[in-house]
Amino acid sequence: MSVSAGKRVLVTGASGFVGAHIACGLTNAGFDLIALAGQRAVPEEVAATGAKVFKADLSDPLQVSAIFKSECPEVVVHVAALANAGVCEKDPALAERCNVAAVKNIVAAVNTLASPPTLIQFSTDLVFDGNAQASKGGFTEADEPEPCSIYGKSKRAGEQIILEETANGVVLRASLVYGRAIGGQEGFLGWIRSGLSSKRSVTLFADEWRTPILVDDITRAVIALVSRSTANPESG
Repeated sequence: MSVSAGKRVLVTGASGFVGAHIACGLTNAGFDLIALAGQRAVPEEVAATGAKVFKADLSDPLQVSAIFKSECPEVVVHVAALANAGVCEKDPALAERCNVAAVKNIVAAVNTLASPPTLIQFSTDLVFDGNAQASKGGFTEADEPEPCSIYGKSKRAGEQIILEETANGVVLRASLVYGRAIGGQEGFLGWIRSGLSSKRSVTLFADEWRTPILVDDITRAVIALVSRSTANPESG
């Protein structure tokens, strides 16, 4: 029997670019998907999988707790976030609510379950400030995070909650995700293409070395982690 058969996986941010791709990938791999969306509905591609879909405000602990108690996921993939760094700088309270309070609520809900699920938390390369001397090839998991932006600080705070307050927590850091459109969203390259095609200025960086990643590669990595977690709950 496939390790994925009947395994219940909850994905937050399933209405977003990365979350929607992961949600579709998990259902294609045979997992039983629970998709959480925010204000925006999930894309047609996610709805067509037959997944159970909830709209939820992750900053509301009662909503989060109710969903987790009713669905009892075996693995949680937390993708939802306020990922617009500019908005985070302008509204630190909103960044705190979306990127820190939401994580606290998810962790609290996970820890009340009889069999706490593995919790996979998406984060960012911007937990590093780039000023320190990185090892050859860039920063690694062994390097000490030192975020300098509101966005990076909020995501680092979320990482710490996951790693310190869960028994089976995993953090995945991604940078500049690109790939095929889903639900009208195209990721990093789509944002650039949209700006250029409409003859708008596209503001980018001139002093950063970053590593773009294909969303399909992220999806494959998540499926591998989820499979490992469900095959051996002690391996998280």
